[in-house]
Amino acid sequence: PRLGARVAAALAEQAAGAFAVGAVALAAAAALRPLWADLPAAARAGAGAAFWAAPWLGAGALAADLWRRA
Repeated sequence: PRLGARVAAALAEQAAGAFAVGAVALAAAAALRPLWADLPAAARAGAGAAFWAAPWLGAGALAADLWRRA
C-alpha cells in the first residue's frame, strides 16, 4: 500500500508538471502570435526547423545517455 501511494503521488506530480509546462507554452504561443508576421522569413524558417527537429534531438540525447549508462 505504501508503494502504491508513492507511485500515485509521483504520477500526480508528473501530471501537474506536464500541465504547467503545457499551459505556459500555450499562453506564450497566444501572446507571441501577433509578432510572428513581423519576423523575417529566415527567422520563421529557423523556428519551424527547430520545432520539427526538437523531438529528434531529445530522443537522440536520451539514447546517448542511456547508452552511456548501459
